[in-house]
Amino acid sequence: MPESQCFNDYHVDPEKASADPTGRYSLNFVPYPGFLAPLRWGDGLSRAFRGRSAYQIGDSLLQAFDRVGPLHRRWGTPLELEALRRNIALFSRNIDQGPFLSPIGRFLLRRFMKAHLHNRARTIAFYEGNRAFIESNGRYDAPLLVTGSFRSGTTLLQRLLTEDPNTRSPLTFELERTTPPRQAGQDPALDPRVKKSAAPMPGLAIGSASPPKLMTSAALRMASV
Repeated sequence: MPESQCFNDYHVDPEKASADPTGRYSLNFVPYPGFLAPLRWGDGLSRAFRGRSAYQIGDSLLQAFDRVGPLHRRWGTPLELEALRRNIALFSRNIDQGPFLSPIGRFLLRRFMKAHLHNRARTIAFYEGNRAFIESNGRYDAPLLVTGSFRSGTTLLQRLLTEDPNTRSPLTFELERTTPPRQAGQDPALDPRVKKSAAPMPGLAIGSASPPKLMTSAALRMASV
């Protein structure tokens, strides 16, 4: 195998000179829509005048995580919550220091991660405000979680399971905006959360009324962002 083929698109050969493209980092291959171009312009101006990206995460994720205040142990022990908080801090620092993320990728990561943490806060508040009813009527008898490595068939398995009329799988918009929950018999296509789920980035919207494929941002190869 030629030496130039030993490194995939996500690696940089430290032995290569900057003028040698065989070991350089690949170009961004995500086809972002044209209306996102101002994000690149704003980032360029910020780097020119402030010396840093306009879309630094900084402490914004930690602030969103802490916004819920002290929590009951049902949401995790102090040690568990502190470990999660450290992971969020590490994630934020690594994203901010990552040299190969595009400006649009930084913007989307910050936006999506903050949205997930805000959704967490809404979910906790809704549960605590309706705990008696949920404990009496809202428990699943035998929940099933599908997990696995990338490209291992988890999406296919999850979608096959949703075809069973005796099962209930959450849709994408129900995970992105968990409250208020869908009522029994309500047509999911008419749920107002569908539009809200797709609204932040209509050019990048994925099927909000479809079964979701779950993955953690921390596990993604950030070169594609």
